[in-house]
Amino acid sequence: MDILQELGIESFNSGTSTGQHWIGSSGAQIPSHSPVDGGLIATVFATDGEGYEAVMGKAAEAFSEWRGWPAPRRGEVVRQIGERLRARKDALGRLVSYEMGKSLQEGLGEVQEMIDICDFAVGLSRQLYGLTMHSERPGHRMYEQWHPLGAVGIISAFNFPVAVWSWNAMIAWVCGDVCVWKPSEKTPLCGVACQRIVADVFTANRVPEGVSCLVTGGRDLGERLASDVRIPLVSATGSTRMGRSVAAAVGARLGRSLLELGGNNAVIVSERADLDLALIGTVFGAVGTAGQRCTTTRRVSRRASAPCRQPDSSRRGSLARSAGGTASTGSRRASPSSSRRRLAACTHPKAPKLPLPPARPPIYSSASDPAQEAFDMKPLTALFSVVCTLAALAGCAHNHGNNYAYAPPYAPPVYPQPPGVAQPVAYAAPVAGAPVVGVPPVGTPGPAPAGVIVAGQTSPCPQGCPDGMVVGASGIVEGGGQSPPCPPGP
Repeated sequence: MDILQELGIESFNSGTSTGQHWIGSSGAQIPSHSPVDGGLIATVFATDGEGYEAVMGKAAEAFSEWRGWPAPRRGEVVRQIGERLRARKDALGRLVSYEMGKSLQEGLGEVQEMIDICDFAVGLSRQLYGLTMHSERPGHRMYEQWHPLGAVGIISAFNFPVAVWSWNAMIAWVCGDVCVWKPSEKTPLCGVACQRIVADVFTANRVPEGVSCLVTGGRDLGERLASDVRIPLVSATGSTRMGRSVAAAVGARLGRSLLELGGNNAVIVSERADLDLALIGTVFGAVGTAGQRCTTTRRVSRRASAPCRQPDSSRRGSLARSAGGTASTGSRRASPSSSRRRLAACTHPKAPKLPLPPARPPIYSSASDPAQEAFDMKPLTALFSVVCTLAALAGCAHNHGNNYAYAPPYAPPVYPQPPGVAQPVAYAAPVAGAPVVGVPPVGTPGPAPAGVIVAGQTSPCPQGCPDGMVVGASGIVEGGGQSPPCPPGP
């Protein structure tokens, strides 16, 4: 492949390097197969014990010189790395996609993240500030200055084989630290490619050999890295089980650790959520990158009172297009009266009655063929079961991070009604204790205004539309509500 030649990857590669120098190893061979077609890309030799000690010795030697470089000068080296990554973005992005299995756009986007962190680190190299303080001794002043730690160990996961390394390495380098990187054994070629890119820049700037080091191997090598007292800081990204092991090993020698581990990300859907947006966000969050993202959706939480309204069919086309499909043009939406009846039918029987959004007029296209009617989607409860199943099959247990995605509240717009149908009346969201538009506060003396349903009364609508009563957390009615207009009868 042309990208392998451009990145300097051969059929057999050493997995141990101190920069420009590559160390031979008697370790096991690690073949790298592409999940795209199952083909063998290349082979990497794992780091053996002798090679690991050579790397650590060279890293300690380089640190004594690298820490003395002015921080802006170190930042200039990182700036050139960013420029080299821009020149190799297409090749490296394609390698990430082919070796790891993510889409090409995701691979290119990961390399762009490397470029962005280089730009950030360049600015940081001139902002390593310290405080200046007054002293109680006359003729003296006190100031603080930040010093580099030494060798920083980096253990990265396969789902982001190059970006996570760059987030650690670029910051460490401008601070005066040296790095020892152990990439995932599932993506060893990405580590070899990055090491070659950096080595060319370091050689041009006469950076000491050992500032950027690479070791390749499995779990045993990661445990050795975490237990090495010569590494004061270990940054590890991966599963929670791996993080516990690293934290215990580093903490036992009073070292420092940075851990980004497994998450349990949730999409929380409230009773006022726009289900059309929640559907698109949930499906993409769960299966968009096959579970391999720190913000991957693992579970969906829906309040018991949340209606299982069928999502808007007009949004169905946008979801299909986002997934690479095509949407049918000339579709029409079901009538608002039938939609509201389906909504009332699938609401939890024990849930308090909540006001529904104003009815929307039917939207018809120029097509008169009834076969062009939009897709009729399943209720929300069944949809969530399917999404959670897909998320589990996609391998969401590998994700890391602890981010939460919230579906935005539903803000129903006011649509003009067809002729002969009353205009909708504005009413407030069903929040416990909140005042309702057009309704006096609870406890106001006098009769209720026209069109207002007071607590204890029933709705005058023959179809049984909800009365909009505000119900507190204890289930006690706390105030009256304003009823939306009754839908037209069948």
